Amino acid sequence: VVLNFSSMSPITTCFLLRYLMTFQRDELKKKFKNDPIKIVGGKSQYSNITRIGDWKEEYNSPQKKLIEDELKKWKVPIRLEQDKKNPMIWCLNETDVSSFFQIVRHHDVYK
Repeated sequence: VVLNFSSMSPITTCFLLRYLMTFQRDELKKKFKNDPIKIVGGKSQYSNITRIGDWKEEYNSPQKKLIEDELKKWKVPIRLEQDKKNPMIWCLNETDVSSFFQIVRHHDVYK
């Protein structure tokens, strides 16, 4: 299971990420079955990035930066980590997510 934000605008991506982590957290836990929450990014229709290099290198895109910046703004910041098997997939740090779910209530997402 992967959250696919690759074809969404930056505003939609941030909105959906906030919504899912705040109001659909039980559904996320159920879907990901205690595995890391995975996000696919890469080149979207809103990105002008061209991938250069081997798949083994870190894959950065404007969308990854957008998601990282969004996650840093939250009351409990969540780190984004590259998946070990697929560089186009990023995982939300499990420890950060667990802390977020414990500390942050539905109405208390931002600092």
